Amino acid sequence: MFTLPILLVLVPLPAGSWSLEAMPMLLLATTIMWVELFLWRHTTPKIPLFVWGLLFLAGFTGLQAIDLGYIVHWLSPTTADLAPRMDVGGTLSISYEPSATYRETTKLILYALVAIAAATIARRHGTRRILQWVVFSGIVVIFAAGVHRIFRIEHLWGIMPGARPAFALGTTFQNPNHAAGFCAITAWPALGLAFSSRRRSRQILYLLAAGLICSAMAVEPSKGGLLALMVGALVAVLTDRGIFNKQQAYIFGVIFLVTVLAVISCVFIHVYDAWAMIFGFDVLGYFAVFEKWAGIESAWMMAKSHYLVGIGRGAYVSAYPYYQTVDLQLLFAFPENIIAQFVSEWGVFVGLGALIGLAWMLWGRWMAVKSIEKRYAVIGLGALVFQNLFDFSTEMPGVALPAIAVCGSLSTDLRRDRLWLFIKSYMRICAGFLGLRLGFKLANEVKIFISLWNEKYMKYFQVVRQKFVLKIIYTCVRTICVLIPLMLAVFAYRASVKAGDLDADLNILRVTSKMVLDGGDLDKGKVSEIVERHPINALIAIQAAYIYEIDDPADLRKALKYANKALYLAPKYVSGYILASRVLSQLGYRDQAFQLLRSAWKLTSNRAIIVEAILMMEPNLPEILLVLPRVESVPERVDLTEAARLAIQLAQYKRMDLARGLLDVQKPLVDPSELDVYSLQRASFIAESPALALSFGVEGLKHCPDSQRIRLQAARAALLLNDYFQLQRHLKSLRSDANLVEQQEVLNMRVAYAMGVGAWPEAHIALDEMSRILPMSADVQTRLWIRRAEVYVASGHPHLALEPLARGLEWSPASLDIRMRRARVLERLKRRPEAIEELKAVLRRDSKHRAAKELLLGWHGTN
Repeated sequence: MFTLPILLVLVPLPAGSWSLEAMPMLLLATTIMWVELFLWRHTTPKIPLFVWGLLFLAGFTGLQAIDLGYIVHWLSPTTADLAPRMDVGGTLSISYEPSATYRETTKLILYALVAIAAATIARRHGTRRILQWVVFSGIVVIFAAGVHRIFRIEHLWGIMPGARPAFALGTTFQNPNHAAGFCAITAWPALGLAFSSRRRSRQILYLLAAGLICSAMAVEPSKGGLLALMVGALVAVLTDRGIFNKQQAYIFGVIFLVTVLAVISCVFIHVYDAWAMIFGFDVLGYFAVFEKWAGIESAWMMAKSHYLVGIGRGAYVSAYPYYQTVDLQLLFAFPENIIAQFVSEWGVFVGLGALIGLAWMLWGRWMAVKSIEKRYAVIGLGALVFQNLFDFSTEMPGVALPAIAVCGSLSTDLRRDRLWLFIKSYMRICAGFLGLRLGFKLANEVKIFISLWNEKYMKYFQVVRQKFVLKIIYTCVRTICVLIPLMLAVFAYRASVKAGDLDADLNILRVTSKMVLDGGDLDKGKVSEIVERHPINALIAIQAAYIYEIDDPADLRKALKYANKALYLAPKYVSGYILASRVLSQLGYRDQAFQLLRSAWKLTSNRAIIVEAILMMEPNLPEILLVLPRVESVPERVDLTEAARLAIQLAQYKRMDLARGLLDVQKPLVDPSELDVYSLQRASFIAESPALALSFGVEGLKHCPDSQRIRLQAARAALLLNDYFQLQRHLKSLRSDANLVEQQEVLNMRVAYAMGVGAWPEAHIALDEMSRILPMSADVQTRLWIRRAEVYVASGHPHLALEPLARGLEWSPASLDIRMRRARVLERLKRRPEAIEELKAVLRRDSKHRAAKELLLGWHGTN
């Protein structure tokens, strides 16, 4: 009787990282529960409609992983077309990743057994017993997670090897999406039990349990989880009138407060995502709203190509790269949307059927149940489904198991139509017929065995033979019926282990690559075996290609074969292009190698990895030009903006020769845009070549004569080159309606021009304009007075510089720079004692001021 709560408590702990870690425990605990309930206690199982749906999905998922021969060619033509390209033989299973599909089959069978057990217990002891166990499991798991976080235990009792570090997450789940799903399915039943309890003490305990469970989401919140919490709270407030009485008014206040906080949090996070996308920064990580939505769009494209039978349950990570539309190098394991998940993995017909069945069950329960705890359990299921529209979490057994137990307990009194009754009766007749056949056969065998006994013992068996034989038959038939689903689950799990786990095989290949880099011997047979187990997975192919590339001696032909395979399976995988280009370069096909890097350049915003790959191949300038993307309308013309970006990257890697050479080739501009010219000028400054920036400005103004920023960059370049003729020409043409920053830069260049040509009145006029437009802050005004003093000194009137420096010292009394300037001006005016006093004032504030010490020693000697 207590095996089910133990199962609910134990499985979420290791299931927080990957479901493969929880499978042995889930299989063992389910077997003990099943045998205890239906063999030891002789309980007759009654299968609800919900369980029939799970069993159908399990059977269909098992068919997806089996090699169906030629049938695959018309069930899934897209999958069958991969067979000749991937060298996997003439046939394929429907699934892209059979090991994962076998594992999902095992889980579905075991979930069905858990649902039957929960329904049986609910019939005998009520749904309240199941809900209490679910809440208890939530408390234990969250408490274990708290211990994991507080004490920073990386491997809690040895059953959490894949959990995140304690300082990163306060739950046993790998990411906040799983934690949010677990909180949704365990916290809402706790609230329902609190509202339905008559004792004040139990209400408080259940409310504390709900608060403890929901507190896990506060450590690292999930956007989908917050939305689910908000929607569930709104539904509870609007539909359950029992919470508005005076005795429980505080409960309404708590729910309302949680709802408001959830709304504010969700709005903030989504606005932050939009802000990050627009302005180019993203602290929340790559899994933001826009990237996640792009992953869902890819799932729809994948579903259209496999609308009949899908890609195989659990095979999303292998099939997704071919349909990827996200520029970021994200290989989603799930589309983070339950609709896209089911439709892409099971096909349109079965996937939509599963969704419709789930919606029918939830709506039927919502309309049928009247007790508060059951209604809140349905709210928890609805919140979990809603959360799975944004963050798919039920792929983890730790989240799915309590949901299945709740569904099984609520499905005990679902209404059945005539079709389902007919199907169930027909299956009972078939089972009874098979049982009778087996019974008669066993009876004949027993009769033959007994006839061999001595006749003197026959009289004892004549009396008990009939009842004994029937009891044996009944026990055998019952045992077989009970053990058949467990045997199917064991078979599916063995098949998944034999087919190999994708993550485990990837880790083996990574360890192998490290061993090869360290000088170890390569086991090519092991690598080939892993590649054959996952014939249409891009990650496996690219890892195998890397191993053959770094081997000594390198097998470049095989490395190129696997790299091409990876690029076919994942057309937007940047690492595949980089590796293929390296291999082609080593084989002598350098032009093709750099053209591959051009494709990679278009696919990622992280251009540094492309530049690193370019520099590793020691390129010359013509080869670098092959990397640059072309203008779509004119394929032979280089995209100037991309050329500027590549030059900037080369300059950041201190390859100024290549950066300047690349920019110098682009000097004859042909119909450039304003952005092209501006980008080239900016790249020229970074490449430390103001002459190129000036030439680009002069040439670009012929095509864009009204561009303020091109002319401003040209003026800056002319100033650096001391070309006062070009500087004056550009300054005269600059508009006066620029923003404050540009106006300040223009006035600074006017001051520099006036100082360069000796036009001192014009310098003072520019400084007066700057004082009018700039804010009256201490820092700004200090810089202006220092600039006035510089103009006076440069014009040969150092005595006039003392007053601006004194005014600047009034704005910034602690400025050591102004005192050093005053000391130099006083020395120039032959007023050394006063200059020495200024230096001493500097040293009193900073006793280690090197410039002041040197001047003081030079003027005053060693004393």
